[in-house]
Amino acid sequence: MITMTVASSSSSWVLFFLVVAELACGMSSLIGLGSRLLARENQIWVSENGTFAFGFTPAVDSWSRGDQFILGIWFAQLPGDRTLVWSSNRNSPVGKSAILDLDATGNLLLLDGDTTVWTSNTSSAAVHSAVMSESGNFILYTSNQTIAWQSFSHPSDTLLPNQPLTVSLELTSPISHSHGGYYTLNMLQQPTSLSLALSYNMPESYNNYSYWSGPDISNVTGDVVAVLDEAGSFGIVYGASSNGAVYVYKNDGDNGGLSSSSNQSIRVSILRRLILETNGNLRLYRWDNDVNGSRQWVPEWAAVSNPCDIAGVCGNGICSLDRSKTNASCTCLPGSSKSGTELRCYDNSSLTGKCGPQHQNMTSEFKIETVQQSNYYFSDSSVIANYIVAELACGMSSLIGLGSRLLARENQIWVSENGTFAFGFTPAVDSWSRGDQFILGIWFAQLPGDRTLVWSANRNSPVGKSAILDLDATGNLLLLDGDTTVWTSNTSSAAVHSAVMSESGNFILYTSNQTIAWQSFSHPSDTLLPNQPLTVSLELTSPISHSHGGYYTLNMLQQPTSLSLALSYNMPESYNNYSYWSGPDISNVTGDVVAVLDEAGSFGIVYGASSNGAVYVYKNDGDNGGLSSSSNQSIRVSILRRLILETNGNLRLYRWDNDVNGSRQWVPEWAAVSNPCDIAGVCGNGICSLDRSKTNASCTCLPGSSKSGTELRCYDNSSLTGKCGPQHQNMTSEFKIETVQQSNYYFSDSSVIANYSDIATVSKCGDACLSDCECVASVYGLSQEKPYCWILKSLEFGGFEDPGSTLFVKVGSNGSSSYTGGSGDSSGRSRKSTDKVVVLPIVLSMTVLIGLLCCLLYISVHRRRSLKRAFQNSLLVSGAPVNFSFRGFGSVYKGSLGDGTLVAVKKLDRVLPHGEKEFITEVNTIGSMHHMNLVRLCGYCSEGSQRLLVYEFMKNGSLDKWIFPSYKCRGRLLDWSTRFQIAVGTAQGIAYFHEQCRNRIIHCDIKPENILLDENFCPKVSDFGLAKLMGREHSHVVTMIRGTRGYLAPEWVSNRPITVKADVYSYGMLLLEIVGGRRNLDMTHDAEDFFYPGWAFKEMTNGTPMKVADRRLERVVEEEELMRALKVAFWCIQDEVFMRPSMGEVVKMLEGSVEINVPPMPDSFRVD
Repeated sequence: MITMTVASSSSSWVLFFLVVAELACGMSSLIGLGSRLLARENQIWVSENGTFAFGFTPAVDSWSRGDQFILGIWFAQLPGDRTLVWSSNRNSPVGKSAILDLDATGNLLLLDGDTTVWTSNTSSAAVHSAVMSESGNFILYTSNQTIAWQSFSHPSDTLLPNQPLTVSLELTSPISHSHGGYYTLNMLQQPTSLSLALSYNMPESYNNYSYWSGPDISNVTGDVVAVLDEAGSFGIVYGASSNGAVYVYKNDGDNGGLSSSSNQSIRVSILRRLILETNGNLRLYRWDNDVNGSRQWVPEWAAVSNPCDIAGVCGNGICSLDRSKTNASCTCLPGSSKSGTELRCYDNSSLTGKCGPQHQNMTSEFKIETVQQSNYYFSDSSVIANYIVAELACGMSSLIGLGSRLLARENQIWVSENGTFAFGFTPAVDSWSRGDQFILGIWFAQLPGDRTLVWSANRNSPVGKSAILDLDATGNLLLLDGDTTVWTSNTSSAAVHSAVMSESGNFILYTSNQTIAWQSFSHPSDTLLPNQPLTVSLELTSPISHSHGGYYTLNMLQQPTSLSLALSYNMPESYNNYSYWSGPDISNVTGDVVAVLDEAGSFGIVYGASSNGAVYVYKNDGDNGGLSSSSNQSIRVSILRRLILETNGNLRLYRWDNDVNGSRQWVPEWAAVSNPCDIAGVCGNGICSLDRSKTNASCTCLPGSSKSGTELRCYDNSSLTGKCGPQHQNMTSEFKIETVQQSNYYFSDSSVIANYSDIATVSKCGDACLSDCECVASVYGLSQEKPYCWILKSLEFGGFEDPGSTLFVKVGSNGSSSYTGGSGDSSGRSRKSTDKVVVLPIVLSMTVLIGLLCCLLYISVHRRRSLKRAFQNSLLVSGAPVNFSFRGFGSVYKGSLGDGTLVAVKKLDRVLPHGEKEFITEVNTIGSMHHMNLVRLCGYCSEGSQRLLVYEFMKNGSLDKWIFPSYKCRGRLLDWSTRFQIAVGTAQGIAYFHEQCRNRIIHCDIKPENILLDENFCPKVSDFGLAKLMGREHSHVVTMIRGTRGYLAPEWVSNRPITVKADVYSYGMLLLEIVGGRRNLDMTHDAEDFFYPGWAFKEMTNGTPMKVADRRLERVVEEEELMRALKVAFWCIQDEVFMRPSMGEVVKMLEGSVEINVPPMPDSFRVD
């Protein structure tokens, strides 16, 4: 028994936290003699780091009665999942009165009343203690730490990584309760060899049939074990020192070899298990944190690919594949039937042989029923069913028939068979799009909160809410917006029979004979998916700019004797095109040529008569795999990728990352162009330079031109066009030349008027443009020591910094002054005519700038002093400041501005170097952050040692004064609806600075005192930004413990990295206090519930959640919202960081837009 004493010293909370954290583990996870578990769902022993649990879990088999339990082992950290990896009594569940007892003799006993259901038989082994190990092995130890018994030596149906299967052991599937059959995996002994074998077994010992075996191992010596290693490879290790290995399955996606170590405690990032399933297949599963929107086990490999190759899968029936060609369909023999909901056919006494005097006349007593196209396996003693597989059309279950239609709604979609891709309507999100506008497209359906399109029909022309997509009776796919046909597949004459959204991301229209009439892969938009071919006749096209009509393309660039991939910038006029990047040339090719992204993430060109040649544009060495030209493969890969031609003209490869600094998102793997200024048109007709980060483009507009809206580019200046005609005879009086130093321009053949190589000076190049009515600009520079002067009639492709070039722009005589577009010295700079044009504006500009700085300095000093005086005058009441709160970093005062507006002013204390840094962080960062659930920063003051922050005043104060009963506010009581809205609003505010800001903020001190309420009880988070600001590429953000005891996540005291998930933990504790109307730790309560979270979890799992709601509410609570809040809270306060949701997911769960699984009990709540 653990006794806790909570002292009044400042360090007592640390002691309490550490004690609670160790309740589940006891003394280094040791389980002593006399320990016992009751048959309850939460009665478990866990491994030291909480990876595995040993205990009781409800039996879920359909044949099991209610209130039945199985004693087993499972992964403890997987939310909502208790898939067993070992069990003692899976075929004999016990009732609620059962107990597991590690008795004084060292015997582990499972008792159900007076019946011993299972025992370890170790009463004579001098057992001293037990441990649930981190490898998934439950071990009974003697006093000298030798193993007396272990679950790894008594496997059920599952192997874990590094769990050995020796010659004397076998995996056994659960026994069928309708016929008694079961499957086994063991070593099949042959006269001169040994192999792994899968067998089907009937109750009679002689009735056995082996239907699969791994590779033989001949004449082996030494130990032989089958093992699954950490990398997911499965095989046989043999030899005197386990120096030989034969793979049954080699996982090339991970590095690692087979290991025979049987008790390693390795914590791997990918969880795996190898199970002998009830259908007789041996299958390897990997835990995937997000598959089709939910966390679950996904298969990696199976010993038998065709389920009908498994003997006994249909009992005595006949097996065939269903329409998906992946699952078995069973047809019973004449007169037989299926048992309950089972797949198999059994229990027909007429299907037995009958011999004896009473059965002499067989022809009159029996008859023959004919079953066409069927055969049978047989062993030495019996006959077992086989089959001829019926050839069914692939994918019929997901066929979309003629007459089908979708309405322009967000949830109107057709999904692929396994739910990987969706085809349908999604809201248009471009800034130029009007509200209630939709795009018809394809996206990955299983990515939560992400609908990045990989194909679209109408991205440049969104439709309204009245639009429909119709697969009409003629087989034409039509997108209609009112009476307007926005898009069509033009397949009315192709005899289309049906449509399919395939698992490869290809939407296909099929004819009745299953040929392809139309497919989205042949009409790409801006994205390539793995195995989607880009042929010579196709191209990727970026969205069209709605300010100037330009766009980018990726296609095959045809040369006289070669071909390559090329990125080009295109203007509306067909002649105006500029190719700024090309992949490697392929010379004298024959046969088909396609560009393709393979599953491994490599991108390149496949060519040749049989696609036997390949040239990589990008080779992903992180994955194994070569380029593949297959255009319609339905390969389900563990890493999702897409190659997109972005609106900025770059070709970029993205990979879906399930956790990037706490959030799931697309992360870039490769880009065709590393310097954005190498991309033509990236700045419109402006000049491109790199910003301070040296990774992003910064655009400077030409004299007189400007940017369009919020776009990066510069456009729409009519003065930048050539003007010819009788009215423009006197060019020198109507126009003038502006000089832009150190700048050059992209141009194509169609945008060049002439190239003068005989111009001797820089200024003459500008004069040449001025005298040509078509010229809009000219560029002077040196090429191999020789001067050039290009006369241009178009600047649509944009410019770039070039120290060796000078740009001359023609503008109207009343145009703006010239300026310097580049930086640094230029060897080609004009020394004569340009000096006068440049020097005078610079002097004038500097004079104006100095004057402005003086004015700003005066205003700043004046405002600072005024604010200080206003602040001091407003706080003095009867000669003393009104300090109404003391929070982290200093005191908070109520004050007023000169116009009478009430404000809250925080005076920062302890102005040390780190305090100064925190002050500057808050001012520079949160001053620009605006959200309805964040307290707004109105201003600040910094003078000498005084640091003041001025916030909007919250009339109703902080949340703690409304949810915790006290002598000062007994009349205050928030109803349930208000509490729940406060919980949702607070989550939205935190999610904003976690996920929606350019720079991520970790609050570090989420608690009721930092949640303020306005006059309408709208919650606003305060004190954010006072912790160190974290960039998105970092996870370790703080160097000292911050926050408030009772709300600190476990990683604060365990020296683990602090991420946004620390705030999630604090929010979970806050949410519990909102629900309960009390502090989470309150020593005035009884021993049962003084620690509110532990008591609340118990009541929630017992089905009595109303008991934990604030008693002052007198059960006037919305029970469904209460359960939702409790589940969310307990997910948030999980000890393992990766198990906590993001705040964005918290908001969705509270709003009811996603289902919430029952959370496991946090390890720190457990008492063994």
